[in-house]
Amino acid sequence: MVLSHPVFWAGLGVSILVALGLVWLFVQVFIIPVENLSNQAEKLANGDWSQKFVVQSKDEIGKLAYALNLLRNEMGRMYRKIERQAISQKTDPASGLVESGLDIALEDDNRENFNSEFTFEPFEFDRQEENLLYTAAQKINQAGEEAQVNKILEETLSKTDYVTAIFDLYPNNLRLMNLIDRQVRLSDKSLKGTAIQIENPQTLFTGRECIILEQKEEISELADLFAIFESRSCNSIAIFPLQVNQRVVRLLIIGSRKPTPLSAVNLQPYVHLSQTVSTALEKIGQIRSLRSQMTAYETLTSL
Repeated sequence: MVLSHPVFWAGLGVSILVALGLVWLFVQVFIIPVENLSNQAEKLANGDWSQKFVVQSKDEIGKLAYALNLLRNEMGRMYRKIERQAISQKTDPASGLVESGLDIALEDDNRENFNSEFTFEPFEFDRQEENLLYTAAQKINQAGEEAQVNKILEETLSKTDYVTAIFDLYPNNLRLMNLIDRQVRLSDKSLKGTAIQIENPQTLFTGRECIILEQKEEISELADLFAIFESRSCNSIAIFPLQVNQRVVRLLIIGSRKPTPLSAVNLQPYVHLSQTVSTALEKIGQIRSLRSQMTAYETLTSL
């Protein structure tokens, strides 16, 4: 009798409509926005800077969209900065001379011999190597995973004439991750994991674009590091700190066997490469963090 009562069917119909409405509302408010954010974040990770995340509410999803927009803007600024650096490096005139004014204290009778002239340091750019490094920087800038960055970096360094090494930075030591020497034609894996004790290396390398050493006595803390390259007949080394979130996490080091010491002038392509690697690692870390947050939101909404 109850099932045939019109009030029962009316109530059941209303309940079904309310349930469907709640499901529709849940899908519109939670599922679709999360899926849209996930798809847009994936496109952003693949280098599509046109993505803009719409903030439609002030709840957690709205806050996430707002955070994604901030990240998009920040990564866009970093990307444009890298492009400007690459353009400025490529358009520098290759005159082959670098003006280096010398401040020399001389006696009055010898001062006229110099007559306030500048001296010039000749050098030659290796255009093939320079193009190799800038091409690598462009590829690294598009990389979506840290493994890709490492692979591109290793392949590039293996084509240069320098002895190259990558060290990870720890609180009180450096640990060798890879050493490449073309003279042995292979990456030297026997030294992988070699630790060099340095007290507070973060302080030593933070804020440094490039450190050039011609003798291991120049910086006593780096004597053991210099010795690794010295054992391979290197006369000078250049150290490029790689920073993520303003902290040095790795060191890219090159050693030269040439009698002429390494110069900061012709190492600019390496400075650019190291800065690109730093930016790429920072971007990848931020995207990894966002993906983790998106996964957590998707798990939450699926409950």
